[in-house]
Amino acid sequence: MLRGVFVMLCAIGAVSSHDAFISPSASHMGLRHALRRAPSSSLLKMTADESSTLPRRRMLSIALGSLVAPSLLASPSPSSAISLPFFESEEQKIERAVGEIADYRPYVLKILDKLKTGKLKGGTYDSGTVANFLGIYYRPMQEKMETLSAKIDLEDTTKTERLRLLPLLLKGHLAELREAVISQRPERQLEEVEEVGETLNEFLTLASAKYTIPPIPVPPDFNPEKDYYGIFGCEFWGKRRLPESNRCEK
Repeated sequence: MLRGVFVMLCAIGAVSSHDAFISPSASHMGLRHALRRAPSSSLLKMTADESSTLPRRRMLSIALGSLVAPSLLASPSPSSAISLPFFESEEQKIERAVGEIADYRPYVLKILDKLKTGKLKGGTYDSGTVANFLGIYYRPMQEKMETLSAKIDLEDTTKTERLRLLPLLLKGHLAELREAVISQRPERQLEEVEEVGETLNEFLTLASAKYTIPPIPVPPDFNPEKDYYGIFGCEFWGKRRLPESNRCEK
């Protein structure tokens, strides 16, 4: 029995040096995985006498069958593989990218709220907070919008052209926001952050004609007629607008 195990291990060693029998990746990973999972009975049932009567190629075939088959059985099913990003269609990739841009909404709302309520009062420290959001969130958002807009084709060509123009307009608003930060004047910063929010709102509204916008919580005091949240449409919040109305579906 021990001689049989030794012969089997020798066969495995021979296999690892011959690419014709197994690829390097399989010998490095799949083989180790298979060694852990393969039933011991299938590996040890060949005795020394049996191995001496089998041709070498037949013995290697048996060894590979015992070692590789369990790892093949453990491979992911096609259904689970489809959910991986590299199996996405182009439209699925675009929709995911639209969602990533929509994820910047809370960072616009946060600064907008603090400027509107006077929690950010300008000056060096508070203006530094706005500058941080500009660099960390708003500029990457603009760059992603510019890249994505070139890939989106809406049924209405006029709307497609407008959507592709918005990232360039946003770039101008960010330059003006930078100047407002340098001035340390909160009223100017509020004006420019509102422009940033309105541009993002329009981008998501246009994109929502073809792609799903993930929802975010609507403030309990939401009033589109008088509140500053009203600069954003239903689509900004991931909601649909009721026909011929400014009201959003609940």
